[in-house]
Formats: sequence, structure tokens, C-alpha cells
Amino acid sequence: MTNDDRRLIEDYLPIPWLSAEASGEPRTKGHISTLHPWRARRPLVACRAAIYSALVRAPGSEDEHEREERFLKALCQWGAPQETVEQARQRIAAAHPTTAPRVLDCFAGGGAIPLEALRLGCDTHALDLNPVAYLILKATCEYPQRYGASLSVDVRQWAERVAERARLATSDFYPTIPIPEWLLEGAADQRTLARTVEPRPSTLTPFVFLWARTVTCPNPQCGAIVPLYRQTWLRQKKSGYVALRPVAQRRRGRVEFSVVEAPEARGLGFDPSKGMRGTATKCLCCGSAVSAKYVRAYGNDEGFGQQLLSVICTNPFGPGKLYFIDDSWVDEEEQRQSSAEERATALERELRVVTMDAAIPPTGNAGLATGKSYLYGIERFRDAYTSRQRAVLLEWVGQIHRAHQEMLHSGVEGGRAQAITVYLSLWMSRLTDRFNALARWDNTRETVQSLTTMKRIAMTWDYPEVNVFAGSSGSWQSALDYVTAVIDREADAGRPATVLRGSATRLATAGLSESSFDAVITDPPYYDNESYAELSDTFYVWLQPALQHLFPEHLSSQLTPKRLECVAAAYRQGGTKEDAYRHFEARLAEALGEVRRILKPEGVLTLVYAHRTTAGWATLVNALRNAEFEVTEAWPVETETKSRAAHQGDAALRSSIFIVARPRIETQTGRYEDDVVPMLSEIVSERVRTLWNGGQGLGGADLLMASVGAGLRAYTRFRHVEYANGDEMTPTVFMREVEGAVLETMLKEIFDLPRSLSDSCIRAGGDIAGD
Repeated sequence: MTNDDRRLIEDYLPIPWLSAEASGEPRTKGHISTLHPWRARRPLVACRAAIYSALVRAPGSEDEHEREERFLKALCQWGAPQETVEQARQRIAAAHPTTAPRVLDCFAGGGAIPLEALRLGCDTHALDLNPVAYLILKATCEYPQRYGASLSVDVRQWAERVAERARLATSDFYPTIPIPEWLLEGAADQRTLARTVEPRPSTLTPFVFLWARTVTCPNPQCGAIVPLYRQTWLRQKKSGYVALRPVAQRRRGRVEFSVVEAPEARGLGFDPSKGMRGTATKCLCCGSAVSAKYVRAYGNDEGFGQQLLSVICTNPFGPGKLYFIDDSWVDEEEQRQSSAEERATALERELRVVTMDAAIPPTGNAGLATGKSYLYGIERFRDAYTSRQRAVLLEWVGQIHRAHQEMLHSGVEGGRAQAITVYLSLWMSRLTDRFNALARWDNTRETVQSLTTMKRIAMTWDYPEVNVFAGSSGSWQSALDYVTAVIDREADAGRPATVLRGSATRLATAGLSESSFDAVITDPPYYDNESYAELSDTFYVWLQPALQHLFPEHLSSQLTPKRLECVAAAYRQGGTKEDAYRHFEARLAEALGEVRRILKPEGVLTLVYAHRTTAGWATLVNALRNAEFEVTEAWPVETETKSRAAHQGDAALRSSIFIVARPRIETQTGRYEDDVVPMLSEIVSERVRTLWNGGQGLGGADLLMASVGAGLRAYTRFRHVEYANGDEMTPTVFMREVEGAVLETMLKEIFDLPRSLSDSCIRAGGDIAGD
């Protein structure tokens, strides 16, 4: 690399400002994260900064640096003016005068990086092995740009047709409920509003049925039905509190519930938070303990029953929700479920659905390590849905097939018809994130919490069954609005990306030739931190029957492919951490080797990485070295929102480290004491000074990993690093050396600070040692 070829990202990024913009990026309607769930999408503004700064040259003077800083801040913000984006395109074009720079994301996932690359005028290629990601990428980076904003009009028209047909075909599963007398009479203990609405409604349409799974009391002298629930809160808001009071009906051998409301929580007269302790509970009828072992065995061996806890409706007389028990619904529920099961079975046979009997794979860090799903009797995907839900979704699949045929017969061009059908299928798939029997009721927002809110598929004892036709939380109308908003927003983003499905370890198979890309900017898997393929299976099982006729080469298997996935999953890689470590490192090294092959000699690699364990980083370091890359810079950018519930206490960081690397030319061996230590000390001192003591607030594992990323400059510039005695310094040992250097530098800084700052600094140092 020559000095005049140094890129902006190797010289400067406005880290504090960019971190604030990225972590505060609104994931509101129109943002690509609302098109369809995908784990660990990076903020768009952070991706835009990485792409732009990797493609333009570093400033040559202080004046140029100041101008570039102002421009970056104008460009890299949510809702940046189109004139600024156009100016960025012109600057990139000036740096690449012959042709638009070719940019590849070989772990493209949810599409944030390729979308921003095409927005900046690049010849963009997006590749992913996962078929769900492949469909999301086409809907994000190809179809809107190819067909324009009018595509959203077509999608909405066909979606409304599909939804209405599905509603009519399944209307017998969702009968309305007569309005309770207490609502008409305005009973004092209920939240009723003025009955001035005209015409006066006579029935209510439930939008959620709240169920509890049940077991039989293990006491043979009792044998009561024991409902399983975490707690009985329905609503926790300052404007009012609602909960279910459980009452044991010993003669009937069951627990019944009544709805209690109060303006303050203490006014309820009982504690709604009392429920199961983990997997254990007790029988309220006889007081017998119902152990965790018994509950798990019951689910696995006999299968749980279910009891309706509450019906939830929107208030026809004004805002708010209505909670009540309706015995008329319960009386006919067995017949409805039986009818729904018959309908679902017939539709499975008619549509030749093969995904429902697939086993639910393990998810989360524990699942990837042990191979266990911890779902207790919910073993196959058909078990994760009620009979009514499966019947509705299978009807939806059939109506999507019918719609595609009608498009073609009405003269819609084949490619456009394919695009519309993909959006219809993603829309349906998006619904299933709440329309399942493993979702949760969010009593602070009075909405259905989606299955993939957490990073694993977890057991739920009480769950909300949403009515997707009721027009409230989890409805088809709401989901459709989010889908079409993304099309509208990204229709003018730039030229369509080239979307490919394949393995990052086999780029030649995807037709990507040697020395043909100016930059590879990618967000590879974070070791064992995300169950990408396993979580995507929850959507694949519905996308596969909906779209197999259009994408037979991508949707032929029962579940998503996992053998080549670059993830450390011990359960499918020999069963030990060592096997998982070796698999991840080998796949990542193969991928980076392919990246080096397709990069131009002067090309730039930018990796986005976030993992707080030594093992996770050591594999990345080894992969970079084996692929003959030299790290030239690394920047920590805070990319996680403050409320990220899915990552509390796990291996994720607030900051993602943007690692910049070039193909290494030198092949010599470095001496640790003479060649690495001086440079490492200088780098760590600079990072601690600017990222921690300099007011940027980076501490704990984030500071350590930012220093590790930057410290790779001293380590990866050599093919091997040896001690004076000839022993090789491994990446794991290098990590320990960086940690020691960070702590030592922090201690030096502490003694130079006023006492008022020293205590907070010592606490931050303790955070690192604890990690």
C-alpha cells in the first residue's frame, strides 16, 4: 500500500458522533429492519460511513480533513438529504473515474451494507448462503430499485386480495362475541367510555386469545387441571392496571380466573407477578408441588393441554383494550380446533407441504453448544402453531399461489410478478413472528411480542394467539404497511444490486472472478453469538411452500442449509467447543481467502465484528493471518440500541469493531519483543487516551476489543510472530497481551487524573478484568 492510496477509513472516522447516530437510528416504518426480521442488522448510517470512507482517499491536509469531517457528519445520518448522497456519489466516482467501484458483501444477511453501497452509486454484489436472507436481499436491494415505487401499489392491491380471500375461507374459526352486559351498562369496575358511537356495535371481534398450557396435578388424590403461567399481568400502565386473579375451584378440579382492574397496582388486592418459578409451580387446588421435572416430562410424554385465560378485544367505544372471560368461546373451541386441524391437514396434502414435520433446531448459545431446544414436547414446527394458526397460514400459502397465476394471466410481466409474490410471501412470513404459539404478551405496551425478539426460540407457558384479521397488534394490515413503506423508501436508492445465493467460501462458484472488486465490506457471523440459520427456519417453513415453485434451486430442502454456515455450533460440528472452534476458523479462513482472491491488489477489506470472548476473536485473528491480510486500522462504532433486550448479559458488545485490512505483501516473521511490543504499546496508549480518557465513554469489554482491533496492526503485518526463543505467539496469547497492555495503560492514566475521575476509571478497569 502506498501513502497516496491510503483511504479515509484508514485515517479517520468521527467515532463519538457516528456512534451516537448509529445507536440512535430509528427503526421505524420504512427502515429495512421493519421489512422482515433478520438477526443483527447493522445501522444504515454506520454502513454508509464504512463504505464511503473505504472508497475515497484520505485527506492530504488539515483543511481537507476538516471539510471531510463536516461532510461525513452530513452524509452519515438517518434521513440525510438526497443532495448530500448525490455529492457522495460524485466524490466516489472521482476516486474511481473508469467505472463504478465494485463492492461485495459476502455475508449480506439483512442487506444493510449492500443497500448503502448501491445508494452510494456502487456496482453492488450481495451474497448469502441462507435462502431466507437471499429473499430479503432481493426485496431490499433489487426489486425496489428495479421496478420503482409503483411496485408498492401492486403489492398492496394483491395483498388485500389475498388477505380477504384467506379471511373468508377461515371466518368460521373467528366468530365474533356478543358485547358483555357490563360494557353496555358501564359497570363501575370496567374502563368503559361514552356509548355515543353510531351505529352501536352489537358484537366484539377478539384480536388476542390468551392461553395457558396445562398439566394434571401429580397428586393422585387431586388430579386437578393446573394452568402454567409466568404471571397474570394483562396491563401495566400509569393510566391503569389489569390482571387476572386465579381462584381455585376445588370441586371442579380447576383454577378459574377473573379480571381485576385498578388505577394503581396495589389496588388490585393480590400480586399478579406470582406464577411459575422457572419450570416449576404448584397446584392451587391441593397445594401440591408441581416440579420442573414433572412439567417437562408431562410435555414430552403426554403433551400439554390448554386453558383460555382471557379474551382481549379493542374497545369499540374508544381507545384502549378490553379484557374479559367469555365462556361461549370456550364451549365451542374444541369443535373449532378439530375443524381447523382437518382443514390444515387437507391443505398440507394439497400444497405438498414438507416443512411442518421438520424438527425445531436448537437456538441460542446453550442450544448451539448442547443441541437441545428446551421446548418440552414442542418438537416439530407443526407443534409451534395451533391448528387454527396452521389452517390460516396454509390457506394464505394457497392464496399466494393463486395470486401469482392470476398476475401472469392478467399480463403482469414475469419478473414483476415474481417480485410481487416474494413480497406477499415475506409479508405472510413476517406475520408468523407473532402468529404462533410461542409468542408473548407484552403487558406494558398491550401488544404481542414476537417470537424472534430474543435470540433464541424459547418455551412459553402462557401465550397470546393473535387474530391477524382483527386489525390490531399483529394484524395483516399493520404488517403490510411496514412492507410497502420499505419499497417506497428504497425505490430511488440506486441501481439494483446483483443478489446471489451461495457460500462465502466458494465465491468462484458464484461467478466472482479474481482481482475484480474494489472493496469487500461485510459483517461476518460472530462465532457462536447468533443462531442465524436456526432462527430463520421459523420463517423458512412458510416461505418454502409459498415460493418453491419460483425458486426450486434455493428452496428445495426441508430446512435451511447449515453444513457450510460459518458459525461455531458444537451440536452440529462434533459436539465439543474445540470442534466448533476449528470449524468456524476454517470456514472464516476459507471465506477470507476467497475475498483476497477476488479483491484488486489495491482493494480494501472492511470487517464488522463484535464478540467479547477470547475464542471468538482468536479465530478471527487466525483467519485474517491465514488469508494473508494485514490490518491497517480498526474503529469502534456503537451500533446497538440502549434497549437491546436480546443481548443483556451475553457475548455481544455495544460497539462493533470496524476492522480495515489490505492484502499482506510481506511474508517475513516478526519478533514479538522487538517488532510488535513497541507498536502495540503505542496503539493501546492512543486508544485508551482517545476512547476512554478522551471523553468518548468507551469502557469494559468494548474498550478492550477496540484496542484488540487496532492492535492487530502490530500483529498481522507479519506472517508469523515469534518470541526471542523462537516459540510462536498464538492469537490467544496475543489477546492476553493486549488485555494486559490496556489495563497497564489505564492504571497509568488513573494516576495522572484528578481524584474525582480516578474511581470511575478504576471501575472501568475492573469491567475489563471481569470479562
